[in-house]
Amino acid sequence: MGRTLLVRLAGQNEEERAATIKRLDVRAAVLARLIARPGGLVRPALHLIRNTESDDVSAVIAHLDNAMERPAARQGTG
Repeated sequence: MGRTLLVRLAGQNEEERAATIKRLDVRAAVLARLIARPGGLVRPALHLIRNTESDDVSAVIAHLDNAMERPAARQGTG
């Protein structure tokens, strides 16, 4: 999206560019609000995730490291 947006902005005059940036600011604010204060079905899902995730930071990091290694191993066998 970034490159497309830059191309679009480059082709706009000052007034159009200001309007585009204003729309993007509004969209970013809405997205930030949804992330900061999730509601609806997202809230129970987040609660479930928080209650079931591990507090063992070392184990989580090891699990993530292993998850990153598995796809690389599959690519090497293809």
